[in-house]
Amino acid sequence: MRNTSGLSAPAALAAIVAALSLAPGIATAKGDEVDVEALQAKVDGLARRVQLERGRKIYFQACSSCHGIRGDGKGPAAEGFDPAPRNFRR
Repeated sequence: MRNTSGLSAPAALAAIVAALSLAPGIATAKGDEVDVEALQAKVDGLARRVQLERGRKIYFQACSSCHGIRGDGKGPAAEGFDPAPRNFRR
C-alpha cells in the first residue's frame, strides 16, 4: 500500500496501528481476512485529524497574533497594520 496521506512514514504507521486498535474486527493477529477498504477509511480519517491538528497548531503559533484566535482579524498584534489582517470569518 502506498502512502498518499501526506504523512511521514512513522506517522502513517502510527495511524495504521491506531486504526487497527480503534476498529476491532477489521483485522486480527490470527491471519483473518482484512477489509482493506474499511481499514483505508479509518486511516484516511485519522490522517485528516492529524493534518487538522497540525494546521491548528501552526495557525495558533504563527497566525493568531494578527488574525485573532477566531480568525476575525482582531488579534493582539493587528493594531496599526495597513491593510488590516484578513478576516477569515467572512
